[in-house]
Amino acid sequence: MLSKIRISLQTKFILALTLLLISIMFVVTLFTISRQKQALVKEMQSSGIATARTVQLAVNDIILSSDIFRVGMFKVGQFIKNIGKSEKVLYVMVEDNEGRVRTHSNFDIVEEISMDDLMSKKALEALNTEEPMQQYYEDRDGEVVYEVALPIDKSLKEKNWGVVRIGLSTKQMMVDIAKSRNQIMLISIVPILLGILSSIFLARTIARPIKRLVQGAMAIAGGDLEQEIAIKTKDEIKDLADAFNQMTRSLRQMRKVEKLVILGELAAGVAHEVRNPLTSIKGFTQFLMEDLKPDEEKKKEFMGIIVKEVDRLNSVVEELLDFAKPTESKFAEIDVDTVLDKTISLIELEASVQKVNITKEASDGLPLIYADGEKLEQAFLDLMINGLQAMPKGGDFLIKTSYKNVKQAVEIQFIDSGVGIPEECLDKIFDPFFTTKKEGTGLGLSIVQRIINEYGGFITLKSKLGKGTTFMVELPVRTQSKKDSLDGKPS
Repeated sequence: MLSKIRISLQTKFILALTLLLISIMFVVTLFTISRQKQALVKEMQSSGIATARTVQLAVNDIILSSDIFRVGMFKVGQFIKNIGKSEKVLYVMVEDNEGRVRTHSNFDIVEEISMDDLMSKKALEALNTEEPMQQYYEDRDGEVVYEVALPIDKSLKEKNWGVVRIGLSTKQMMVDIAKSRNQIMLISIVPILLGILSSIFLARTIARPIKRLVQGAMAIAGGDLEQEIAIKTKDEIKDLADAFNQMTRSLRQMRKVEKLVILGELAAGVAHEVRNPLTSIKGFTQFLMEDLKPDEEKKKEFMGIIVKEVDRLNSVVEELLDFAKPTESKFAEIDVDTVLDKTISLIELEASVQKVNITKEASDGLPLIYADGEKLEQAFLDLMINGLQAMPKGGDFLIKTSYKNVKQAVEIQFIDSGVGIPEECLDKIFDPFFTTKKEGTGLGLSIVQRIINEYGGFITLKSKLGKGTTFMVELPVRTQSKKDSLDGKPS
């Protein structure tokens, strides 16, 4: 059942970071609690040893300053009773080396008490060392007692007479340890929560673009090749998105090529089927016109219209054939400005009649390009005619050339002040048979794009309704050797 549960990458990332953070904070918390506990225990031990040494010195002084031992022990008893009044001190007792309690802070008569328990025996080990003897044990009430034992002298001549034992309560220390532990655990929750929030933010930052990639891939699988993924981050995900977008553009181009091939085959078939009947119609019509009598002007006019329309259909057929089976290119080094000047001369008369002012801004020293001059002239002519048709009431038509050093390409801009192209048509403007005009086949710009692409160039456009349209053509600068190397031929 669990194997069927799908956990997202974002959830896995959050869980992994959270578990890692909790593990780190758990170790840090345990370490901090342990160090804090050690500090509190050390503080209590230092306090206990200091108190024990104070009592040790005082007992030694009292005993040595008293002529009668009983009197001295009485004074010691009074002294340790005052010490035993402290909340931390559970008891203070003086025990001789035989284990008999000589005086006790909590009892008045103790001389008959003999201590032979394990704690007493361990305390007597202090007789053989100058270091304090320390031990922990649990009393009858279940409280843990910390005891310190130090040796005392009965006289200057009699060493190791007995020990002074001080029992300290660990209750307050335990309370302090618990309080410190709770504070540390409470404080550790803050970085854990901040870490969880940070991991959620980081996971979403990583997962969001990946989710977009997945959605894009699913969209492409569904046939939507217009999908573009915009990633703003500057990392490997951005590189992946760029590669994805490039793949999408390649697929779009492949689909377009396939579409063009199918359309080309269809257009070629239609053109061949239509051409022969059109030739017959035109021939028979012209033959019949020769037999018309002078008074049959109306029939002659109608037959002239038939011939004219047949010629128009023939031009459409020629355009279809040119689209379907383009002629082989004849490459040569050409000057773009020269081709433009020749093309402009072909439409100058029509432009003047239409009151369109054509201006050419040429960049000095443009490098030569390796292409088919006649095909480029055809492409430039179609773009210029397209511009004139966009300005039926006249206007300005600017043609600019420049050299893009970074791209190593010649750029030609065709800028008209015409009616513009609707935004929804911009993506389809180069599609075969698509046109916004009442007349025409819609193949002109498709053929222009194919010619430009044939030389490794690009054509783009920008347009605004009522403001005009700009077509931008980029043609790479290539020599004969570069062209051959790209075609796989030896230079």
